[in-house]
Amino acid sequence: MIYSGNYRKNATWIGSVTKYIAQHSGNAQVWAGIMTYKSDANPTPLSVTALLRDTQAALNNGASGFVLFRYGNVLNNDFFNYSGNLKFKPVVHG
Repeated sequence: MIYSGNYRKNATWIGSVTKYIAQHSGNAQVWAGIMTYKSDANPTPLSVTALLRDTQAALNNGASGFVLFRYGNVLNNDFFNYSGNLKFKPVVHG
């Protein structure tokens, strides 16, 4: 789980964290837990644009997949209407 909002970090940081974990995980799949709200102190849902940017940053840096987490119902925004545009890269282990 990548608590980017709690650390006031952006998608670049999400990519860096994901890349580090993926590079140090051997042949294990890495699934990035993406925060869908601004922070624990501000549980306002992220915009679709921000959520897609954060998720794509993880996928671009070695995540095999992603999970979304938040306080409340993640289905309250349009992320799932646009998530088909995410680009998955093949993960090569070894």
